[in-house]
Amino acid sequence: MEEGLISEDQIDQSLRRILRGWFELGMLDPVERVPWSSLSPDIVDSESHSEVALRVAQESMTLLKNNNDLLPLSKDLKRVAVIGANAVDSAMLWGNYNGFPSSTVTILNGIRAKLPNAEIIYERGCDLVDPGERTSVIKKEPALFDALTGRLKEADVDVIIYAGGLSPRLEGEEMPVNAEGFKGG
Repeated sequence: MEEGLISEDQIDQSLRRILRGWFELGMLDPVERVPWSSLSPDIVDSESHSEVALRVAQESMTLLKNNNDLLPLSKDLKRVAVIGANAVDSAMLWGNYNGFPSSTVTILNGIRAKLPNAEIIYERGCDLVDPGERTSVIKKEPALFDALTGRLKEADVDVIIYAGGLSPRLEGEEMPVNAEGFKGG
């Protein structure tokens, strides 16, 4: 506010939205007054609720581009390469504004389950970033990238799936930030 980047009215408006949500969810009420606080995990995490959650997730996806009709992947694939640290990171799938699911299927395990007759080759590639510098390791060590591409060419795979993107390990309010203009996180 001191620098004029945001007004007190804008902060008040945002705070009102957050508090309204909290009030509607009963987050500031005593537990005994919140009707759903007594629901047991076996109700919340029931098979019927899981089926609805899966259907909602499937129906809310949008495929923006499908070159050469690659998707859905053929069940006849013989060899598939899965690349990236996020392929085996279940916490990455949760985001950073979440509850904790009773189970998570990683990208790699999901691919293995859907393509049981294919050879699945997993390569971590590299860490997503150097936590000390918050820059891509690939930029610092291009030999890692060259070695990975060489191994993939030799493997003669039908398709390569890259599991990239953000992770709650890399972003969020709780993260330390060493960048000009930020004061510690």
